[in-house]
Amino acid sequence: MSFAGIPFEEEAIEAIVLLIESGVVEDPEVLIEFLESKGVELPEAAKDALTDAPANNGNG
Repeated sequence: MSFAGIPFEEEAIEAIVLLIESGVVEDPEVLIEFLESKGVELPEAAKDALTDAPANNGNG
């Protein structure tokens, strides 16, 4: 998977999951749509990981 020709590694997905878990990103679907609009090809497993990440939403 790549972003602007740069490999988009598993570590990048883990970093995005941390953003979701920390509450920085409130809606994973919006983030996924943004990344895809920029040409990032996320495999279904990555999308599932992002949408399944528990959002903090200030409750933790």
